[in-house]
Amino acid sequence: TPVLVRWSVRLLAAALVLGITLALVLTGLMRALDALQLWLTPSLGAAGALLAVALLCLSPLIAIAVLLWHWQRKVRAQLPAEQDGLRALIRAHPWETAGAAFVFGFSYRSDPELSALVLRESLQQLKSGKSAP
Repeated sequence: TPVLVRWSVRLLAAALVLGITLALVLTGLMRALDALQLWLTPSLGAAGALLAVALLCLSPLIAIAVLLWHWQRKVRAQLPAEQDGLRALIRAHPWETAGAAFVFGFSYRSDPELSALVLRESLQQLKSGKSAP
């Protein structure tokens, strides 16, 4: 148990140092943003300075959103025609698709053959245009 106690104390000390360091870094960032806002206030006004600082803080999120949007457009352009057909089936028969997804959700973990059968039969019914009984 002395080894366990030593490791516990070291882990606690490391967590404490990490927590204090993180708190100091976050406090420094907040103070830097406050200083930037105060520096911009005479030229942009209070609302303009606040808007500039807010856009600066949100710029990483905006950049990630734009990057994901471009990736989504690339992937959508490269989709095979088969998936477009599946999307058209889903749009044409939303209730039947929802019912098949519900049944598939219950069956996919218990029995792989049953889930494959449910998926295959559901797709055949959607393609033939018949509704399930």
